[in-house]
Amino acid sequence: MDALCKEKLEKAYPACRSITDPDVWDRIIAASPMGVEPETFPDALALQMDELGLHHFLPELARLESSCHKVMTAKIEIPPEVDQPEVNPTIELLQFSWKNLSSIFNSHRHMASAAPEPGEEWVLVWKDPKTGELRVQTATDEDLLVLKMVVRGNRT
Repeated sequence: MDALCKEKLEKAYPACRSITDPDVWDRIIAASPMGVEPETFPDALALQMDELGLHHFLPELARLESSCHKVMTAKIEIPPEVDQPEVNPTIELLQFSWKNLSSIFNSHRHMASAAPEPGEEWVLVWKDPKTGELRVQTATDEDLLVLKMVVRGNRT
């Protein structure tokens, strides 16, 4: 794999890299298909999981980071003001079979609050319309209800 491709993956997946032994990370990169792009890296990682003895949650953490990368690089206009409540056009709602992945993602910038554990969890990823900063958090039942109400309200 060329250095540019490796650099792109390391930039797009800082949390995955920070929790993976450097030698194992190098083996992951070396075993990835030539020219693998950040968008397809989670699938390539899932194929290598057993062979390299990776954390079982790592492919899903990579999926979370892939969504974060997509949200931050998308050329989506966010209106500064709206007349009625509407869903942020950058929002992504992701379902995982591991809990606390947002904690790991955020821990590469702050302290981790919980270790990953098996279990269903929904995570929200979006770009803050005022600051342009990336936001990642576990979705609460209230968050999901509000999203559903706003989406349904805008269809009528």
